[in-house]
Amino acid sequence: MIVRIILIFACSISGYAISYYTSLDSFLILKSITGFIIGLLIALIVIRIEKDIRKLSIKVIVAAQQE
Repeated sequence: MIVRIILIFACSISGYAISYYTSLDSFLILKSITGFIIGLLIALIVIRIEKDIRKLSIKVIVAAQQE
């Protein structure tokens, strides 16, 4: 649970920082908020994929890689 919170925090802040420091126009706040939201969505997608992978057995994962 703590790792997921750290992942969400890190992705959100990095999305905000990337958009904030790469924009130099009048829509800086809007772009920064958009970067924060995109980072948050990426973190939530990663958590969702991780939950789905945990439901699979190791045999299914290994068999899929051999094909």
